[in-house]
Amino acid sequence: MAATLFFASGILATVAARRTMTILAQKTFLFERRDRHRVAELAEANDRLELLARTDSLTGIDNRRRMTETLHHVWGGGGKCPAVPLC
Repeated sequence: MAATLFFASGILATVAARRTMTILAQKTFLFERRDRHRVAELAEANDRLELLARTDSLTGIDNRRRMTETLHHVWGGGGKCPAVPLC
């Protein structure tokens, strides 16, 4: 009788542990998915901010910042214009 109770408690503990591990794996998956979604939303927001920073809000055409970056790139600067008023 004692051996049966011992084995039964072992089986119950195993089932409970597996269920707990399954729940934790599901939560981990959902948290990672939520985080990836938030990162994608932040990337979209940054792209919109980048566009707003480079265009004139009234006319919708490129502003001085974008012109300066383009000239710097064309003149051989390669990358982005340094953070100075005039390059």
